[in-house]
Order: sequence, then structure tokens, then C-alpha cells
Amino acid sequence: MKQLFNNILSVFLSFLLLATTSSFAVNLHYCSNELVDIGLFNKADSCKIILTKEESSSKHCNLEKETCCNEKTILHNGNDIVKVTTLQVNINTLVYTQSLSPLYTILIKNSKKKNIPFKYYSPPSLVTDIYVIYDTFLI
Repeated sequence: MKQLFNNILSVFLSFLLLATTSSFAVNLHYCSNELVDIGLFNKADSCKIILTKEESSSKHCNLEKETCCNEKTILHNGNDIVKVTTLQVNINTLVYTQSLSPLYTILIKNSKKKNIPFKYYSPPSLVTDIYVIYDTFLI
């Protein structure tokens, strides 16, 4: 269960890191204050509708303008604060870790084994059951 939780958490955090460091743009195309098209990563298509005078007056469009459409772009810039770290190992630390690895196996791995002093001895054989003979039972 713990391993499954760790896997799910690591996948979630990697997607979170990907989402916060990537940049994307959302383009919205409005015609007469109504959303017509949404473009993610590309430009939204224009509606190319030619309105008559009655439609333009009812939708508050000005015919002196070329179109009654407008476009809005929402831009999300990713964070570049994630730093890549490198591990620099010199020969002294390498020799130090190699000299400690046998010490680790001798002291720590062998100390995990429990010493049971009566492991190889068998219990004494019972000739008669003393509790039954004397009728002494713990309740």
C-alpha cells in the first residue's frame, strides 16, 4: 500500500512540475461578445460573418468598424526556477565510501540477526502431565 501511494505521489508531482514549468497560450475569438472559438497552442479561427444593419444594431456592433469581432489571448509563462543539480565526486569521498562499505556489512547487517541461545536444544520430555495429576489449573 505504501509503495502504491509513493508511486501515485511521484507521478502527481512530476505532472505538477511539468505543468508549472511549461508555457502555453489560449486564444479566444469573440463575435458580438459571444465566444465562437477557442484555440489552445494555435490561433483561434475567425468567424467570417458579415452582419446586416439590423443584426449589427441589435448586437451593438458598429458597422464603421471593419468587424465586430475581437480576439483575446491568455498567455501563461512557465517558471524557470527549477534548477538542475549535479553531483561532483572527488577521489577522497570515493575512497572514504569504499572503505566504509565492508564496515557496514560487518557491523550493521550482522547485528540485525538475533541470537537465540536455546535454538538447538529440545524441550524436556514429559513422562506424566503434572497439572492433570494434581488438578491445578489456572483460570
